Amino acid sequence: MLRKTSIGFMFMMAILVAAGGAYASTIIYYETPGAGGEQIIYANMMLNLMAHFDSEVTTADVAEYQSGDLGNYDYAVYIGYSYDFELPQDFLDDVATNQHRILWIGEGLHQLTDAFPGPGPFGFKSGEYNEGDGRDRIDYKGRFMERREELSFWDVEITGNPGIYSYLIPDGLPDQDHPHFLCGGNLCYLAEFPFWFDWIDDRMYVLADLLHEFYETDALENHKALFRFYELTPGMVDTANVRQVVDKLGEMDVPFAFAVVPIFKDVTGLIADPDTEWHFDDDPDLVILIDDMLDVGGVLIQLGVTHQHDDGTTGDAEFVQGESGDPLGYDAQAWVQDRIEAGLQEFAAEGWTPKIWETPWHLASHGDYLIFSEYFDYYLQNPQVFPVRHDADPIFATSFIGPTNQLMPFETTFSASNMGIAPANLGCVLPGTPGADFEDLRDMALRMSIVRDAVVSFCAYSGVDPDDMEDFVGELEDLGYLFTNPNGLFGITDDDDDSDDDWFPDDDADDDAADCHECDSTGDCVADLGEEHACVDNCCVSVPAWHEDEPDIVDDDPDDDAQIDGDDDDDSDNGACGC
Repeated sequence: MLRKTSIGFMFMMAILVAAGGAYASTIIYYETPGAGGEQIIYANMMLNLMAHFDSEVTTADVAEYQSGDLGNYDYAVYIGYSYDFELPQDFLDDVATNQHRILWIGEGLHQLTDAFPGPGPFGFKSGEYNEGDGRDRIDYKGRFMERREELSFWDVEITGNPGIYSYLIPDGLPDQDHPHFLCGGNLCYLAEFPFWFDWIDDRMYVLADLLHEFYETDALENHKALFRFYELTPGMVDTANVRQVVDKLGEMDVPFAFAVVPIFKDVTGLIADPDTEWHFDDDPDLVILIDDMLDVGGVLIQLGVTHQHDDGTTGDAEFVQGESGDPLGYDAQAWVQDRIEAGLQEFAAEGWTPKIWETPWHLASHGDYLIFSEYFDYYLQNPQVFPVRHDADPIFATSFIGPTNQLMPFETTFSASNMGIAPANLGCVLPGTPGADFEDLRDMALRMSIVRDAVVSFCAYSGVDPDDMEDFVGELEDLGYLFTNPNGLFGITDDDDDSDDDWFPDDDADDDAADCHECDSTGDCVADLGEEHACVDNCCVSVPAWHEDEPDIVDDDPDDDAQIDGDDDDDSDNGACGC
């Protein structure tokens, strides 16, 4: 199967960049990496954030800086990780004289500002290191955003009239003694190191929104929400429940997506009989459901291939050894390519073409992600970040110290993994599970709304209560979130949507007349599409409730249709789950 691009081409471009001029308009400088390479992790996290604002972002070791390099870029960032790291004098000189915008984060500012007598050119200077002084909130845009655990920061001495956007304060005691983010001249400064606190508190949300100030955008409040059904797998889906939720979303004009695992395997017999393997052909109800979801504008996402590996030893993971993220010994380019293409063939056999990828457990090797990017332009997940330069060759079957998943508050068109990111930041709804109930997701969405163009994204397994979903959708809308789907987020044309009677805009004209939802009996139509449907000439048709001649629903095979015969079991032999 043809892949969308060539990794070799990408790395040829990287070589050309290294040998010649700049190709990006934003550059992120990081300290020379230590043994764990965490400095590159933070640079890649920053690249992912800044890719929301700039389509051309690169990174570089500041120790390799050459005089005049800053002049090649419209924007630059320096991430100061260590107090004792000595910056190149050429870099400091160019920051002092450069006319383009520069963002300095964390440590080392004293090396720049202490060199200036008097007030200096920026309107502020580096002050003393502060242990925290109980300042566990950021006063920003009229809200007090949370800081937890390590509360240290750098005091700032104001020497002129910089623009100050946020302050560090004790909870409930706002003051303006300790600036948090400020800009003067061509320099902006964030007086703390926020990357340690991704997923822990609100610091990274605040940074994400402050990037609007750095880039001087004119963006207004425009919050969006994404919902996707999760882990729709042959033999393992309560199709009736999913239909109920789809209908509820339709009543509310809410777009949606759905993440599908094309092959179910249970080698060890954890859920089904040992060595069970189900494909789409083994679950015709799921095939009909997916066709119908596409017809009403649902967006198909490929969620791995089997969601586990073939020997069953990786648990629920597929491309790594379980939740630990340890690599598979046989992880390699050809292995990943063969696996992805096998999954795509399963979809193609049904006439489906997923354009968005999601990695099971959001864990894979560095090389795996670059292979994924050969087939998909976008992925929906919390991106995994490695201590490897964004333009490095793919690395397989290798353990790293500290690879992490980043919480993204908005979408990007590219990333350190060469794909655009649709966020998956709220997680999945698991009612009754601490941290994963609707109330928990709502609280997180409220915190994330500090980002003026935040995109909150959540999922639910089949079985979620439609009324609970309706309530939560209403709560997010009350918070100012407008629902969209990944296609709407990225402007993707959905070739699979050929409906003209759904509640979403589609890309084709009136072609529903040729559609036929096949059936053998009215019972099939009622089971698949609900009441007020009948089977006519082997096609399901809508029968209005007032129709005097509405046919009786006949269950012609009470052993294989739990929706009709009313029992709680599924007696069919196709492996479909009647849960």
